[in-house]
Amino acid sequence: MTIPEAVRQLLAIVDRLRAEYPKKRFTLDGRLVGDIGEVIAAQEYDIVLHEGTDEAPRCDSQRWTSRADQDNDAERGDVPGGSHARLCTGAQDPQ
Repeated sequence: MTIPEAVRQLLAIVDRLRAEYPKKRFTLDGRLVGDIGEVIAAQEYDIVLHEGTDEAPRCDSQRWTSRADQDNDAERGDVPGGSHARLCTGAQDPQ
C-alpha cells in the first residue's frame, strides 16, 4: 500500500464516520499525521527511520550521505566511522 492510497482510504473512512456521527469531526491529526510525514520524508530524502527511542534516543532518523560528506563528517568527529549523518530535530547537541 502506498501513502497516497492509505491517505485516500483514511479520508474515506473519516467521511463515513462524519456522516454517521455528524456531531464529531474525526480529524486526522497528531501522531498519525507526523508518522505519515516521516515516511514521506524518508522516501523522498533517503532517510532511514528508527523504530524506537532505544535505537537513537536523540534522533528520529538518519540520512545517508555521499562519500565526500562522510569523510568530512568523520574528520570533524561528527559521524562515528563516517557512515551516516544524524538528523536530530528538536534535540540537544549530544556533544
